[in-house]
Amino acid sequence: MTSAGHLPPLLITNGSGHYIESEIGLPIGVEAGGTYRSTTISAPRAATLVAFTDGLVEQRGEDLDKGLARLRDVASGNDVGLPELLSKLVTERQSVPSVDDIAILGLRWMN
Repeated sequence: MTSAGHLPPLLITNGSGHYIESEIGLPIGVEAGGTYRSTTISAPRAATLVAFTDGLVEQRGEDLDKGLARLRDVASGNDVGLPELLSKLVTERQSVPSVDDIAILGLRWMN
C-alpha cells in the first residue's frame, strides 16, 4: 500500500484493530514526478482493511487521536459482514454534526 496524504488505514484481525504505519506521501498531483514509498502488509484470512478520509474521524475542537481511537473501538470486535461494518462506521460518525465529507473503502480477505 502507498499513502498519498491520507490517514493510516485500519487493519482489523481477530476482533482487534491497529493502524498501518507507513510513510505519508504528498497528495497525488501536488508535485510533478513525486515519489511514493510502498509498505507491504500481511493479512490473515478474514482480515479487514478500512481506508478513509479525515471526515470520518475528525471533530472540531477534538484531538485527532481521540477520533482514531473511537473508529478503532467501533470497528473492532464486530463480527458482521463488510457492508454492515462500513455502514455502522459511517452511521456512528453521522451522529455528530459535521460539514466535512466522508469517503470510506473496505477490503476483506476471504481466503
